Amino acid sequence: MLALRTIVSRQTARLLSSTTHHPLPVIDSLSSNGVATVTLSRPAKLNALDLEMVRVMQPLYDGFVKNRAVKAVVLRGAGERAFCAGGDVASIVKSIETHGKVHEAFFDEEYKLDLTIGTLPKPHIALIDGITMGGGFGLSVHGHFRVATERTVFAMPETAIGLFPDVGASYVLPRLRGHLGMYLALTGARLKGQTVQNAGIATHFVPSAALPAVLEAIEAAASRSDSLSVSAVGAALDAACAAHGGQAHREATKADNDALGSALGLGSEGFGALERIFGLGSLEAVLDALAQSSSPWAASTRATLAKMSPTSLKVTFAQIRRGAHLSLADAFAMESTMVRRFCRHPDFTEGVNALLIKKTGAPKWNPADVAHVSDSLVAEFFGEGHGRHGHGHGH
Repeated sequence: MLALRTIVSRQTARLLSSTTHHPLPVIDSLSSNGVATVTLSRPAKLNALDLEMVRVMQPLYDGFVKNRAVKAVVLRGAGERAFCAGGDVASIVKSIETHGKVHEAFFDEEYKLDLTIGTLPKPHIALIDGITMGGGFGLSVHGHFRVATERTVFAMPETAIGLFPDVGASYVLPRLRGHLGMYLALTGARLKGQTVQNAGIATHFVPSAALPAVLEAIEAAASRSDSLSVSAVGAALDAACAAHGGQAHREATKADNDALGSALGLGSEGFGALERIFGLGSLEAVLDALAQSSSPWAASTRATLAKMSPTSLKVTFAQIRRGAHLSLADAFAMESTMVRRFCRHPDFTEGVNALLIKKTGAPKWNPADVAHVSDSLVAEFFGEGHGRHGHGHGH
């Protein structure tokens, strides 16, 4: 093992002195080799992201940019169950229902943090070991490297709670091959273990038992130079993964498509079925194609979509199509407009209450079906049309 000298930052030191009665939600340290490590530390809540955590992390990352002693940043989650299970939507909905300010501040500041990570001039490595959903995707996917393990579970499940895949998904998901991003955005389908790398969401895969070796490889690379390039970190990660039964970063192959097809239950037609159907030009065309298919995958996918918020589905379809042509910064700007409108739409609070708080499992969506979600309502979520400040439900 490499000897590490850990330096606790001033930011953490201030928090330590002021929060003696409950554990810190974010812990950071800097090794003698110049590798900063940020740990999301709410394991009992699956490291779910809240406003307090965002407000600790933003100045940390701003400091990493300026601090010449920091050569690279590792982001990880505490415990073995989750990297980050998403945003703390229960507190967000409480803010909406009580006419508070937390929800608007949370989304604004979360998106700013995600964009900061996405533009960080130093190598960023997220160890997405365990559940990585929603806000956890935003903290990891925009950085240079994402290392998945057999415990990784990825999903963007927002349409199930009357929201949309945010945190920069508008930029990332349309750029996944074969319209996989549209499928993941609409269905909230889960990918597990190495299939997260097969999909192109993780850059590397390694058994969780080898994560210490991955960290040692990063430290060793950092120890060899006063600065650390992205390519040098990539080479170190490639070597560590290959040496410990993992998979280095590489271009996607037919084997990756076959692995995804098998994991998603696509049947004899394989990945091509997903590519063909989810590349169609409208949500209605996708639903019709699924209805006309005789495959069990199409039937189960159609049943899944029938449970989602119809408004979320139509807006998300438009979002992913638009996002294919946007920069990362412009994607976040679009999502900021979208999320404000979603916070005023009844489906978001209805979905969170039904699925996560009261857990009735049966949200009552308004409108109740896709046919009643008008194009003019969809346009409102993008700041277009005449009703963007109203509360129209598309009837």
